Amino acid sequence: MRSVFQVVATMVLANAAVAYGADAKSAISAAKKGANATVEDAKAKAADVAKGAQTQATEVKATATDAAKDTTKQANASQPAATPATTPASEVKEAAKEAMASQPQDKSELAGARKSSIIPESAVLPESVLRFRAIYGAASSKKGYDANANKIENGIKVTANRAVAVLEYGITERISGQLLMPYSLGGKVTVDDKTKLIETSIRGPVTAAVDAGLAPAIAALGAAYTANASSPADIVLSATLTVPKNTPIKTYLDGVRAALIEKNIAAQYEAAKTTAESVKFQEGLGDIEIGAKYSISTVKEPVIAGVPFYASAGVGVRLNTGKFVDAAKDGKRAAGRGTTDLGIRLNADYEATDGIQLQVENQTELMLAKGKTYVGGKEVDYARDGMRQVGYTKLVIAPGAWIPAADVVLLNARYNWDNDAQTKTDGTANVGTATVGRSAQFGLGFDGLKLKLPVQLDYDYVLAARSRNVGTALDANVVTLKLFYKF
Repeated sequence: MRSVFQVVATMVLANAAVAYGADAKSAISAAKKGANATVEDAKAKAADVAKGAQTQATEVKATATDAAKDTTKQANASQPAATPATTPASEVKEAAKEAMASQPQDKSELAGARKSSIIPESAVLPESVLRFRAIYGAASSKKGYDANANKIENGIKVTANRAVAVLEYGITERISGQLLMPYSLGGKVTVDDKTKLIETSIRGPVTAAVDAGLAPAIAALGAAYTANASSPADIVLSATLTVPKNTPIKTYLDGVRAALIEKNIAAQYEAAKTTAESVKFQEGLGDIEIGAKYSISTVKEPVIAGVPFYASAGVGVRLNTGKFVDAAKDGKRAAGRGTTDLGIRLNADYEATDGIQLQVENQTELMLAKGKTYVGGKEVDYARDGMRQVGYTKLVIAPGAWIPAADVVLLNARYNWDNDAQTKTDGTANVGTATVGRSAQFGLGFDGLKLKLPVQLDYDYVLAARSRNVGTALDANVVTLKLFYKF
């Protein structure tokens, strides 16, 4: 173990060693290592060095440059550093005091300190650290869910693309701020399955219409239709429908019915396809969000000492910047939600063991200010009645806790929920608009921070699950790039 004198000598001479490049780094490194000497060792060595300094004071003026070279050379060769005679006893005593002050006075000072391979979601950024997140999501859907959570597949496919830029900054050790700016890249609707579209939304109405048109003629024929009898003469049923003579009446009319259904389906399909594919998506800036998060506890300072449970609380505002009313005028799917909302977020994380962490997040949203939509040729009020609950529960696994070669890899699986509030147009509730969304999510992450690279990269696959009142339940591929910068 190095003496306190060696610590002080290295610290005093470090400035002179700067001119020697790599030598300076070694001197500084030696200084840092020496500074961790135990209190007991510091006291003992300080006394010994003080005695030696009294008899060798004349050598105190040795040049800083020579001493720095000496220190570096000896450190590299794992040999004892410079002799005790090169520093006055007064400086040694001061070093001893500093060494004592640097040591924990009680093991309780380390309470809560815990090795962790996973950064809790409740954690805030370190002070003066900036994080930029670039998120890209490509979503698609062939299904939806009705009010009873029954899956609906009508042969229509929806695809949409979205990007999000997020800036986060560590204001203090406990508080970080965030600015989120989403951008809609548009989307489109196509007919993915013609047969399914016909069977789910066209055949039923067309069949009902044809049957209603034939019903009077069939009723007039009565028993002749039921018995599938023939007539020796033509039977004129309408200006466009005549049963030929000597032709089984039921067989003929059933054939007419089938032909009429297929003919009308063909016409209805083209109309339905045109209507579906005419749906457009608003492109451009969505609703900007501004917020802050406060760390209630950290890995070093948990709520309960020794219990790896961490939490944070956040508050934010979503601004109505998505031009919702313009989208309504153009008949497009809006890039925003149409209202100004307040959000209160809570995060809680529990680390079962190093490498396994359970995370829970829930955000409660309440409308602060209503917006406008476009109905019947005029702008009317658009509002949300009640609270929205959106969040997830997530299991994060760091294989590097057991497999060193996988130290930069993170795996996660999570369950998402989104219980939205009901919308109101011009003061009237829009029944059936209170959606209940559910999805599963699986992710793989690369943590460059463990390689001392200021970058992280995540990939997540989102799979829509059983929901209610969700016309388009989107599956998605999401890529997130995170960059860090320390001011």
